[in-house]
Amino acid sequence: MALVGKFITDWAGGSAPVKEFSGRFVKPVIVPAGAKVDLTVSGTIMDVQGDDVRIDIVATSAGIKVLGMSKALVSISQMSPL
Repeated sequence: MALVGKFITDWAGGSAPVKEFSGRFVKPVIVPAGAKVDLTVSGTIMDVQGDDVRIDIVATSAGIKVLGMSKALVSISQMSPL
């Protein structure tokens, strides 16, 4: 979940624009000590209300969905310029 939060804050240019972030683990990702794991994260803007955008987020590992009902609310007026 922390890696997905980092994806959102990296995209938003910091944590200040992120008003909400939530998700639910649906499948555990077992990572042995010292090992690495691939995580694919994508987001789709679903709604725009003024300066706020609602983003649905998908996170998969080895092609398996690992987070469900994952979403964020980001204030675009507080985002750093790209």
